[in-house]
Amino acid sequence: MVWIATRVRLRRPGRGLKSSPAMTKEDREETTTMVNIYLFIELLHSANAMATLDTIKALELANCKFANVVMLSDEKLVAQLDCKDSTDGDKAILNKIAKVEGVVQTNIVAVVRPTKG
Repeated sequence: MVWIATRVRLRRPGRGLKSSPAMTKEDREETTTMVNIYLFIELLHSANAMATLDTIKALELANCKFANVVMLSDEKLVAQLDCKDSTDGDKAILNKIAKVEGVVQTNIVAVVRPTKG
């Protein structure tokens, strides 16, 4: 399975988040702060990919959770990390994921701010 993150959203002038009467203040705040971070994680050749995958899924991450973690090969994982905001994502990647035994490199493929509607 290969993930390709693409999202195109066209808006008419004057129809931004603030001008939409159907959206509540909470909806606007949620769509402007929540981020989906797509990761490509490379592992040591000698690492046990399944054990590393399980370790990553079990990480305690403040304000973040893994929506999905998939093994592409014995040395490659892809993951979607959903976080309350980008700062929480930075902390999760640098302080938790990068320190997992067997992880050589973590690449951010895309950071998406989901929108409703």
